[in-house]
Amino acid sequence: MNNQILGSLKDRYKFNEWRGRNRLGKSDLHFSRFNIPNDLLEDLTRIRKEAIEVPGLPGLQRSVWKIPGASASSLVKLNVYQCASREAAHEFLMERLSQAQSAEAYTQSDDKVGDVLFVSSGGRSIFFARANLVIFIALLSDSPVGVTELGAEVDRHLTEAPKQILTRRSPSRHAEGLKVVMRGTGLRRGRIETLVENKETADASRPYSLKLICRNGKFLPGEGGQLELDSDKPGQTGLAMVVVEDDGSTSVKEAESGEFIGEVEE
Repeated sequence: MNNQILGSLKDRYKFNEWRGRNRLGKSDLHFSRFNIPNDLLEDLTRIRKEAIEVPGLPGLQRSVWKIPGASASSLVKLNVYQCASREAAHEFLMERLSQAQSAEAYTQSDDKVGDVLFVSSGGRSIFFARANLVIFIALLSDSPVGVTELGAEVDRHLTEAPKQILTRRSPSRHAEGLKVVMRGTGLRRGRIETLVENKETADASRPYSLKLICRNGKFLPGEGGQLELDSDKPGQTGLAMVVVEDDGSTSVKEAESGEFIGEVEE
């Protein structure tokens, strides 16, 4: 698609109004090696999942879900694209909308799902972006559930903070093998590295997601694809890393208020 056509579509979809939008207020999220857990849609059954890697495109997780008690053909498609940053996710969402508009028109919705939500003219599919993810959900046949309601459920799972963060309980053993290292100057902005160190978390065949939660700032794309954090409070990160297993269970590695995990170089 040439730049003139894409620019026209960006105007139609009011891209400049929602580009970079974060509906979490002062908090921020970032996902790494995203995996669709089997409880992402709690009342549905995941019957298929596959990961697809295409050079030059965001990582894709495709899944199909069955609605219990409904007909055998009552299926839901759920695709999740993992982009490098929030800004990259919004650009990719715009590309997906431009590709889909030839088959079905999408309009922006005011429903508070994701950072921005688009619903198809027939009301049977949605695109939304949350943090650095782009999510597509479609009803493959007649369904007793609404596609926007399914999107809201997925978004709740993406944005919820595990109880360990809220109650400051000790991290579980899985998280003990994970580190978040911040290096930078000025005790405000630094590069984040996630290191997988023990056998359980280092197993590449084991599906899990890493979710970074920042309560005192925002994540930014750095040089060479490195993720950076810009803290609102110098010397404090408000940073936690959550390991989300395939069964939906979580473990946490957290920086207590007023300190950095790892090393800060002046």
